[in-house]
Amino acid sequence: MEGLSEEAELYRFYFKNGKPYHAEKGLELFTIDSGKYAFNTKGEMQTGKKVVNLEDGNVANFYFDEEGVMKTGKQVIFDEDLGETQNWYFHTDGSRKGQGFHGIKDNVLYVYGLRQEADKDLRFAPVELNGNQYLVNSNGAVQKATSSSKSNAMPELGSGYKDFMDENDKVWTVNTEGVIQSQNTAQ
Repeated sequence: MEGLSEEAELYRFYFKNGKPYHAEKGLELFTIDSGKYAFNTKGEMQTGKKVVNLEDGNVANFYFDEEGVMKTGKQVIFDEDLGETQNWYFHTDGSRKGQGFHGIKDNVLYVYGLRQEADKDLRFAPVELNGNQYLVNSNGAVQKATSSSKSNAMPELGSGYKDFMDENDKVWTVNTEGVIQSQNTAQ
């Protein structure tokens, strides 16, 4: 069909009552044979990581396999633009099923589905989530203090704080939730 896609591109179309499934704008989700699929305004089925329009007017990250089926849970996705593999997590059930998870799950911090990680060379990095700065390591794990630990950099805080030093001698003091209390340079 003229104007639908570039030469050598392959798209799948699904029809219902002689009309293709298609988005009114951007990308939208449709249920076909109990699977969720995304289509654009031309009716082209989508694959890969996509930003989809939600019924409430918001948008969210989703991931669709090579057959176009929406995926959930942990997914390892190669980002061609960055040339790197990324770790993602998508809701597995409920009204947000398939959407990129935004928050902390199993002590790992995700922003709209993408696991936040420190550069391996630095070991630790601050990440903003819902107005708080958290400290994560190179595997995305939130670094936390125990209720009995004490900060050497800020002893006045008392119990429930811990220091972490990165490769640049920055000392990050966090609380039991992993929220950064201060950042200093080691003396």
